[in-house]
Amino acid sequence: QATPWLITLGYIIIYCAIFSKLWRINKVLQFRKGSSVGIKQALAPFAAFVVAAVVILAVWTGVDPYTWVRREVNSDTNETYGQCESQHFLAFAIPLLLIMVSATIFAAAMAHRTKDIDEKYAESTWIFY
Repeated sequence: QATPWLITLGYIIIYCAIFSKLWRINKVLQFRKGSSVGIKQALAPFAAFVVAAVVILAVWTGVDPYTWVRREVNSDTNETYGQCESQHFLAFAIPLLLIMVSATIFAAAMAHRTKDIDEKYAESTWIFY
């Protein structure tokens, strides 16, 4: 049951962290007198993505957890194989996939917006090109 949690949250944490950093750098370099860029502003999208994923994963774990299923391949040799299955896999995997793709698109868009910033401050050169 840990696999969807680790894959989804790991992916979202990586891409949302990149997005949040690039977004904050972009805002700092566009800094206007009297305005500031707070941690809460930078981490709001990050938190939204993580909370959305955790809610879907928690519902999936509670409603339709993975179960071990063993199937017979050959009755003459008694060969079998087993795997974990979820009956409603697509109902939970598709929304999680959409969240992951959205995180990637947001990070790529911000990398594109910050591509001209010196690479000391932003990794856009490595991400976008």
